[in-house]
Amino acid sequence: MKRSGQMMPRTAMKYQVTAMVIILIASCIRLISLSERPMHTDEAVHAFKFAGLLEKGKYIYDKNEYHGPTLNYLSLLPARIKSQNQLVSLEEETLRMVPAFTGIFLILLMLLLVKSFGWPLILYTMLLLAISPALTYFSRYYIHEMLLIFFNAGFLVSLYRYYRSWKPGWIITAGIFAGLMVSTKETWIILAGVEGLALAIVYVIALRSPERKKNFPCQLRYSHLVLFCISAMAITIILFSSFFKNLQGVIDSIQTYADYFSRATQEGDHIYPWYYYYKLLTINSCDKCWFRADSWLLLSGIFGIIIILFQRPAKLKNYPVMLFLSLTTLFSGIVFSLIPYKTPWNILTFYTSNLFLSAWFFYFLSQKIKKRRIKWIFHFCVGFIILHLAWQSYSDNFVRFDHTCNPYVYAHPDQDIIDILKEVEQVAMSAPEGNQIFIEVIVPHDGYWPLPWYLRKFSHTGWWSEVDMVSPAAPLIICAPECSKELTHKLFDLPEPGKRYLYIPLMDRDPSLRPGIPVKLYLRKDYWDRYKSGKNS
Repeated sequence: MKRSGQMMPRTAMKYQVTAMVIILIASCIRLISLSERPMHTDEAVHAFKFAGLLEKGKYIYDKNEYHGPTLNYLSLLPARIKSQNQLVSLEEETLRMVPAFTGIFLILLMLLLVKSFGWPLILYTMLLLAISPALTYFSRYYIHEMLLIFFNAGFLVSLYRYYRSWKPGWIITAGIFAGLMVSTKETWIILAGVEGLALAIVYVIALRSPERKKNFPCQLRYSHLVLFCISAMAITIILFSSFFKNLQGVIDSIQTYADYFSRATQEGDHIYPWYYYYKLLTINSCDKCWFRADSWLLLSGIFGIIIILFQRPAKLKNYPVMLFLSLTTLFSGIVFSLIPYKTPWNILTFYTSNLFLSAWFFYFLSQKIKKRRIKWIFHFCVGFIILHLAWQSYSDNFVRFDHTCNPYVYAHPDQDIIDILKEVEQVAMSAPEGNQIFIEVIVPHDGYWPLPWYLRKFSHTGWWSEVDMVSPAAPLIICAPECSKELTHKLFDLPEPGKRYLYIPLMDRDPSLRPGIPVKLYLRKDYWDRYKSGKNS
């Protein structure tokens, strides 16, 4: 007995060390070289929205754009720590730390389930969360999705801990996470609807059985429901009202859903067929291997769902939870596939819970296989899948992070945007005004994003959707090709004789702000002479 008692701490320590290694791996994938990938348009827009809070201490919720306030308020922490108090000093790394650490916290959250599910299953889950290509890629993206997924996971874990203990502290925690979900992105309402339906089915099938009531008698109190509602509403009201400075924001947070649901069904950009998400997860157009590593997780998760749905409840530990996760994954996958409006990051809404089911499937097989030779083959296959996932994650995040063959690269700028910035900086270095040089940017339909992020240090930059015939022409002009005719008219037809300047193309090619949005750079002749002499010196 003494020997057995001595083995348990060693085993627990082995599991704990493994968990620490997984967290270290996850941190490296999410935090290294965060600034290397160019800023996406959405990231740049969110950065400018955050700048208002950073510089003026003021945040006003906009019901038409930008989603909820949590991303902005959480971004204050790394910005203050790094003493970046203005837009011009902000760095990509600082902003992307918020979703990166959120992705790490999502993995840490699994440790709260060790007591109920055991170390092996939780370690499987943590590892898949750590190296999943989809999760790692969007953990390095300054958008709301990772925050929404983490808050949703925190909400579900807190509810489960409450179900096992009936302690009011856990229902309050669940309310806080629910409030944070509502304050992050409107997509929460779809997740809540799917999870509510799944919970209702689980209650009818699994939780009403006499055996279940005997082992886990319901101790839910109305006072606990009140605590949940108060905590959820408190967080929501505080954040949407900008800490009670803008009570209209609370009303706007309700009115926004009329626009949200109409956008989800309207025709236009971002409309794709029902199989769009599954194509992203499976088809590999970068390498000779025709399928992506995400395919392993998608398929194993589906197999896990099938086994759980057809398994006898008495033979499956934590059957209600596993059934709930299966139904949630299934329903959310169907709903988001049927919604015409699609963006790659919405994969996370059903793919994350699919990872838990995938981990359970591998754990289930490891328990069922008894023959040593077959077990060795199984472990070899699992090892191969893990290596494939790790390689895919490395490729997506550090090699093809802006390449169009990467399915998660969506209307994303590439090296061209950096080349534009370098040219502008060289022009400014040779210009007498320096960074105060007047720059004119002309791109139809406000399509110049994310260029405002890259030119944020140049305060005398004007942004137009069409050529302004009234304002004076800038020494440096960045113009979409379709506006060239009007620009030529402004530069050479309107000025009086003797007041016309010659403009010279700054680059020997037309770089793109993002795929399908090329621009031309023109520099006035007198500035061109300084620019060339500075380059040759």
